[in-house]
Amino acid sequence: MMIDSENTNVGLRHLQAAVTIRDEGSFVRAAEVLNVAPSALTETIRQLESFAGLPLFDRATRPVSPTVEAVGFINEAAELLLRFDRIMTDLRRFGSLQRGFVRVGLAPSLVLHLLSPALAAFRAEHPQIEIEIHDDSVDKMAEMVRDSIIDLGIVARGQSDPTLEEELLFSDRFGLVCHRDHPLARHPGPITFDDLDPAHIISLKPHTGISRLLKQYPNLPDCLQSGMVQTNSTISLLTLVSRNNGIALMPQLAMDVIQSGNLVFRDIEGFDLKHSFFVLSRRRGQTTAAAARFLFHLRQALQNLANLPVDLPR
Repeated sequence: MMIDSENTNVGLRHLQAAVTIRDEGSFVRAAEVLNVAPSALTETIRQLESFAGLPLFDRATRPVSPTVEAVGFINEAAELLLRFDRIMTDLRRFGSLQRGFVRVGLAPSLVLHLLSPALAAFRAEHPQIEIEIHDDSVDKMAEMVRDSIIDLGIVARGQSDPTLEEELLFSDRFGLVCHRDHPLARHPGPITFDDLDPAHIISLKPHTGISRLLKQYPNLPDCLQSGMVQTNSTISLLTLVSRNNGIALMPQLAMDVIQSGNLVFRDIEGFDLKHSFFVLSRRRGQTTAAAARFLFHLRQALQNLANLPVDLPR
């Protein structure tokens, strides 16, 4: 332990010894409380007095009492020991998941089927742990994980960052999203790109991740890559489609962001584009026990997505 920039052998046991002798008024009774031999306790106080350069107790009085010079020191030592005990108690609670926090970043499309059931299960198991949810761009969430602003980031694009752990979580298929009264919703056979009217396409702005994926897909006709109506957000796009203002090419889980009964998802023949999601975390050993447990519940929620056509890693 470092005190006054000098290496010493003075530590918490010396403070505990001094405080206990003050409280008990006797070296013998303090030794019993601390479960040490009286001679060992006397030696501990001798070491502390040697370091301080003054006596800490008046041994001639009964009960034994601190010297005038030592009263303030022993009072502060008692407060320090109480703070230390609280700190260690809190540390054990963090380790046993009795308290703490988890900060997660993810896209709105993952809230309904992934975050909501995982959150419910985790809260039932660890009600004292606080949860903080973030929604931002892929690059921003990777930066937030790297800077320890969030513990986990569920992002739709892999990162080449050696400071982060990256794990494929699942893949969501693309298809057609349209209003339930749209002719394509009731189309009897397989839908193809030729069935889609480019004039009716509503798309996201080019800077969004979904638009980038569509742009990079080699088999998508140029006329379907962007629409005459473009929005900045998935919510705006889906709201327009739910009012039968047009159709959109979207991942299936994204369709459920607004939870509208007016929306229908249809597969498109030969359209095998996937929207893959990865979980980002700091390198092994830097993730909290609470975050690791929350990730466990996210994986459990994924197993319950069997009724949805998502691809889980093998």
